[in-house]
Amino acid sequence: MASLLTLLFNLMPQRIIGAAVMRRRFTQFANTNGLVYFGLLHPRDDHEPIRGFTANAGQIDNYAVYGNIHERAVTIFERTVTHAASLSRKGRTHSHTWLIAAVKHNVERSPHVLLLSHVHPRLHDEAVAIHHDRSQHVALDVNLDANFLVYAQPSDMEDIRENFNEEVIQQLLTKPGYDYEIDSQWVYVYSHNTAPKADELHQQFSAALALANVYEKSPE
Repeated sequence: MASLLTLLFNLMPQRIIGAAVMRRRFTQFANTNGLVYFGLLHPRDDHEPIRGFTANAGQIDNYAVYGNIHERAVTIFERTVTHAASLSRKGRTHSHTWLIAAVKHNVERSPHVLLLSHVHPRLHDEAVAIHHDRSQHVALDVNLDANFLVYAQPSDMEDIRENFNEEVIQQLLTKPGYDYEIDSQWVYVYSHNTAPKADELHQQFSAALALANVYEKSPE
């Protein structure tokens, strides 16, 4: 029987095997942290939509985990987006997948800011240009600017600099390989890891929680 199961397993397409492995990892992560595994999300599902700069009408959110930790709404999931390759090449499309961890914050005045890491190729620059055409590349902090390409609306810079105190900056610099986004409600941490292991899920989720904690301590 064991050899027959092994044979059947070896005959399965790799994408099916990979999806099963991912479901197991996200389910175990949810169980370990007292969260709920939802899997593939549908527009009709009763859940708060997670937006951010990757939000797209054709997005596919999978392996979604939702819940609350210390009275914070939290989630981690995989998002695949297909969009126009660029504004000048509208006939072509590009697909990209992110692993997204998001934590709701309670900062009252929180303008939108996006930080794209210099560590990896910025495969999503076209998406930023499409979805945030009113945002501009801005100078925020010398250390952050050395590690990230920062997008924001110039009119918001005073509030953003007030919220980004030294503790927030240091937290961002501890994980310069992630991309970060903060809007009026959520802190988002992005990676391009399409096959996260259990410890990698924990690390990214912990980074989002830690950033939300220090962000809420910033002066309002």
